[in-house]
Amino acid sequence: DVILMNPPFDKGASAKHLQAAHKLLNPGGVLVGVVGEGVFSGGDRRYAPDFGEWLESVGADVETLPDGSFEGTNARARLVTIQAE
Repeated sequence: DVILMNPPFDKGASAKHLQAAHKLLNPGGVLVGVVGEGVFSGGDRRYAPDFGEWLESVGADVETLPDGSFEGTNARARLVTIQAE
């Protein structure tokens, strides 16, 4: 019913993990995941070229997390929330 995740960011892994988790979500369930910025606008986008379109197709809410959200790193990320139908 609820999936919360913080998958690895490198090589588009966060996008792939989120899409795989979505397949496991029960109807009416909620998926919330932290996704690396790279799949949206950086070099990792080549690993998940259709990720933005997929997010739109599932009605995802995408929120950019503030810089410094991951203390001790320069990692930039977004919070993705998907409500399953």
